[in-house]
Amino acid sequence: MKKWLKRILAGIGIVALAVLALIGYVAFDFWYQNNYKSLLQTLESADYKVQFVLLTDIAGFGDPAWYVYQLPIEADITKQMKTGHNKEGVLFWNYSEGGDHSDNSKIEIKKKKYLVFSRGGFYHSLYDIKSKRVLINDESPWNSFNSSKESKHKSGIKLTKEKFAEAMDNWVQKNLHSKIEKILNDAKI
Repeated sequence: MKKWLKRILAGIGIVALAVLALIGYVAFDFWYQNNYKSLLQTLESADYKVQFVLLTDIAGFGDPAWYVYQLPIEADITKQMKTGHNKEGVLFWNYSEGGDHSDNSKIEIKKKKYLVFSRGGFYHSLYDIKSKRVLINDESPWNSFNSSKESKHKSGIKLTKEKFAEAMDNWVQKNLHSKIEKILNDAKI
């Protein structure tokens, strides 16, 4: 076999191996994200002697989901908590249908009494640590918005993608973020 042909075949073999490795990595990552949760944040509250743990996985095809758990300080996350889609023992959870508001997810303690979950620049969930009650949480804001009158154009014409995103932002601002903000602003320290 000619030398140049051997080089071409070797080059094709290397490219094929690289493509297969990339496909394998993507398939493994997709499997892992659908079967296990990843730790995003741990937040301790010395006042209540607890820690809050924010985990994430993928719900369906690329829709991020977030789970918040409460544990005693220094307790480890259990295998059950790390299992993908398992909601047993969760304080609250929600997910992003279609990728809305999925960046910068975090938990914070506000006014020494409330645990706030935010994502995409909006408050999404509020937990009263002292009374051990979820005050505000919507498991699927997109579905709630989509079934609301705000998602429909007055003429009955379907909203464009840009107008839908703007209306969705407005709905989250009104129905989640502002309500949480009001509770926080009204709270006494």
